[in-house]
Amino acid sequence: LSQPEATDALSAKGFAAQAVEVKSDEPQGTVLSSDPEQGHRAEEGSTVTLSVAVPRIVPTIVGATSEEAAQALEAEGFTAVTYTEEKSNEAAGTVLAVSPEAGTEAKSGDAITVTVAVPYTVPDVEGMSEADAKAALQAEGYEVTSEWYTTEDIEEGTAVSTDPAAGSELNSGSEVTLYVAHSRATELVDLTR
Repeated sequence: LSQPEATDALSAKGFAAQAVEVKSDEPQGTVLSSDPEQGHRAEEGSTVTLSVAVPRIVPTIVGATSEEAAQALEAEGFTAVTYTEEKSNEAAGTVLAVSPEAGTEAKSGDAITVTVAVPYTVPDVEGMSEADAKAALQAEGYEVTSEWYTTEDIEEGTAVSTDPAAGSELNSGSEVTLYVAHSRATELVDLTR
């Protein structure tokens, strides 16, 4: 029954009704159960507690940690939650987005997608050409400055390393120095000419 129908039915039998909201996939206001249960003896005038369905709502979790988001979604009873990662300058594990958006009514089995921040990291460009290495670093949003690294062991124009080193967590927009192999012999030939 709906809550008003259940309250009327209980009043007709001489009972008072008290409602407790319960997250449910049932239509809002539907009575899910009663305490004491139907068919049990109770004193006339006693109170019957009704568990009444309220919709599950996607919680406001943007800006929370992934752990806090998981707890909030579990508390609402959502079971089909998927986490995706997106590179961001936000702290690792911070929730960047939720779909459907916060405040939306949804059933327990509806798909919920939570987008979580992962840090930008300096890519490994060792062995690439200078142009390819610069492109890889710029694709992560880094400002790239090239400097010569004098060596006779690596082909001229080849990326040797970066500062900060490959794998370092570094916000997008930061500066990265790219060290490119340069042969002293080439320099001497140019000077001789």
